[in-house]
Amino acid sequence: MSDSISRFMQLLAIPTITPDEDYQADWTKFSEYQTLVAKLYPKLSKTLDLKILDHTPLYRWKGKSSESAVVLLAHYDVVPATDEGWLRAPFVPVIEGEGAEAVLYARGTMDNKGAQVGILEAVESLVSDGFIPQTDIYLAFGHDEESFGRGAQAVVKHLKEAGVNVRMVLDEGGAVAEEGFSGVNKPVAVIGVAERGLMTIKLSIEQQGGHASTPPKSTTTDRISKAILQINKHPMPAGLPKPVEDMVKKLGAAADSGVLKIAAKGLPITRPLIISALAKSTNESAAMIRTTIVCTMINAGLAHNALAEKAEAILNVRLNPGDTGDDVLAHLRKVISDKGVKIEEINRSEASVISSTTSKDWRTLESTVAEVFPEAVVTPYLVVGATDSRFFSEICNAVYRFSPLILSAAERATMHAKNEQVRVDHWLRAVEFFKTFISKL
Repeated sequence: MSDSISRFMQLLAIPTITPDEDYQADWTKFSEYQTLVAKLYPKLSKTLDLKILDHTPLYRWKGKSSESAVVLLAHYDVVPATDEGWLRAPFVPVIEGEGAEAVLYARGTMDNKGAQVGILEAVESLVSDGFIPQTDIYLAFGHDEESFGRGAQAVVKHLKEAGVNVRMVLDEGGAVAEEGFSGVNKPVAVIGVAERGLMTIKLSIEQQGGHASTPPKSTTTDRISKAILQINKHPMPAGLPKPVEDMVKKLGAAADSGVLKIAAKGLPITRPLIISALAKSTNESAAMIRTTIVCTMINAGLAHNALAEKAEAILNVRLNPGDTGDDVLAHLRKVISDKGVKIEEINRSEASVISSTTSKDWRTLESTVAEVFPEAVVTPYLVVGATDSRFFSEICNAVYRFSPLILSAAERATMHAKNEQVRVDHWLRAVEFFKTFISKL
């Protein structure tokens, strides 16, 4: 076992489980993690300046010039996991198989300690070699990306107040996807140039309760259910955001044959055909073409034999570029026929700006991906989930999202699920990616 893999496994063993509304984090584990990082990466710790913002470490690696800076962003908190249902205990890292077949199992291997420790390994190696970057580089490791993102927000606030000119940010979001796109018989390295916004909305309705044996024609649960069904029946309008259109063009050019290749050549005439095809392909591709609104929680009633006087539903909204939170609220008021349903916005962050795919920094990132993953097609991409990087749009117009891991469909399915895993060779290549990328900055 290589020393780098050993260090990775030691850090994976610490359960830095994210805090949320129902779970108070064990902050001693986060402190233990930071202490272990200092021990495992002594040259990095000695050379880089460190500031702790809440539980988020922010390192500054002074470069030959401080006119601008690059932020390498990752998070070291992980979603909860218990032993139940796992074939291997989530916080007892284990490697099974040998050589190219060796697989490392543990919570956080993909999301997101794989990238975070990859950055640590790359920087430790470069510092050991006496390398000094051309520009200041900040390493920001969020402690609550999976819940609140307060660590990332604190980093943005600090950099803004310090007057740091952040010219580029690299965070998680894309990856090298195997067997991900029909007609393209190569891995596809997707680099997120934008990500969807995030919004939470509460629907609620109240009316007179009573005994369940004498129900009225329509109850609160009937009415909230009808509202949810109306939302599902009338989704937001579909479209082809620029990152998705750019991806279609790239993949169409790389496709051996098939509908994708023909449709990509025929843009913009074939736009409706492409939208329809994406809508019918996978859940992820369908999510790229429109703002999605889905009910994730329903609450009503206090007893099995009493009519609920109040019913509530929580909607999770993911805003595509081009749509705003106000557009969503207007859409809901239009499609929900029951005007007694109260629509309340809980929180909102709009879709991010779309970063350039013609700038020098994009070309540096694209060329690094192509160099480390020569077998892959490199393309822009719209990140359908949310990352810490969304907060950095406030101080930087060049925010990119790419975790340098090769992932099969089966491996991607273990993210936030049981038996999270990464192939050992692929993680080692991620370390090489970060070394190469940093050297080019």
